[in-house]
Amino acid sequence: LLRRDSRNIDDFEVFVLPIDGGDPVATGMGPTMRGAGILAPRATVMDDRLLLAGHKDGRTNVWQIRFDPRSKQVVGAPEQLTHGTEEETPFGRSATGWVAVQSAKNLTDLSFLPTDPATGQATGPARRLTQDGRRKQVWSPNGDPGIVYFHVPSLGRRLSYDGFTLDLATGQQRQVDSLVDLTIASAISFDGRQRAFSLVDGDTYSISVAEVGAPLSAARGLCRKCGRAMGFSRDGQYLLVNRGERVKPDPSHRGGVDLIEVATGKLTPWIEGETESVTNGGIFGNEWVRVFTNRNRDLKTRRSFLVPWRTTPVPRSEWIEITLPDNSQISRTAPFAYLWENNKLMGMRFDTRQRRFGEPFAVRFAPGSVEFGPQDQWWVRGAGIAFIHRETHGAVWLMKAPE
Repeated sequence: LLRRDSRNIDDFEVFVLPIDGGDPVATGMGPTMRGAGILAPRATVMDDRLLLAGHKDGRTNVWQIRFDPRSKQVVGAPEQLTHGTEEETPFGRSATGWVAVQSAKNLTDLSFLPTDPATGQATGPARRLTQDGRRKQVWSPNGDPGIVYFHVPSLGRRLSYDGFTLDLATGQQRQVDSLVDLTIASAISFDGRQRAFSLVDGDTYSISVAEVGAPLSAARGLCRKCGRAMGFSRDGQYLLVNRGERVKPDPSHRGGVDLIEVATGKLTPWIEGETESVTNGGIFGNEWVRVFTNRNRDLKTRRSFLVPWRTTPVPRSEWIEITLPDNSQISRTAPFAYLWENNKLMGMRFDTRQRRFGEPFAVRFAPGSVEFGPQDQWWVRGAGIAFIHRETHGAVWLMKAPE
């Protein structure tokens, strides 16, 4: 578990919870493992020891550390039990001292399905963009539409994330930063040059901007306690901000969407709800902004609208209410939304004259295409869909634990 005041996932600790009630007791395993340079937030109890998957020097192996049931404290130094090159994790043990160990290799790569911005149909087979197998997570849904932004965990004495960009046209990768504090949200401009940081400031956020690749320390303060930056305008001159968004959800807060001029910090109220709260849902088709409304943060009251983009406030009469499934995603550069129906990828085109989405159509995968499904992570990026392709190779072994 993480301590209540922890801000990093590597600040773990293992606790003992009395069966007959009482407060949990920290075992001291966290500080001991960190002192040995080992990241190991999970443990399996085995009599007078704790078995754990410990990460050190780029590998995850089985370690043990002695445990005193009376004092509920770990004793001595951690001892490495396995030395394999794949990820080795203990999962269970028998009464006779045998331990089930999973030895696995998890490969994660990005693929891309190109689509036609006029028809929404696939224009060719989905192709793999990476072949390195590193664990990837997309970390920015905005930014340059022709770029995928992803991070890779860097496991050492501390857990950090190295941020990369991947050009969808060329497949070229570039490291842009190392994200240590994942509590800091950010948004990237359409040209990929600017980055807005939403920094916790009391019960809300303050916003700073910097060039992509520059450290947070080089960011220029834009506004104090103004809300959370959710994205840039198409030309990069404005930030769309959820006004006064709280760090901890507050049902009584009724927010709106403001525009902040990046060059000057000037704030303009842009979207207001009548009796409900309004939040930004992203640019759609270059010409619209999707917004959500709800009352008292109740998802049952949530409604979705398209608002025409301009720099002056937009009255409610110009909003277009739309209905899309929760598993859908919209394109920022084309008038299409994509969703899953019965494990089939479907597209829907927005008709500006009729002010609604048309009937869903099946997106056809070309023969030999790398396919993906609703269980995979996917994002509409530029003229296509980027998704994460996962492969797992491994086996389960029995290991006799040493005395």
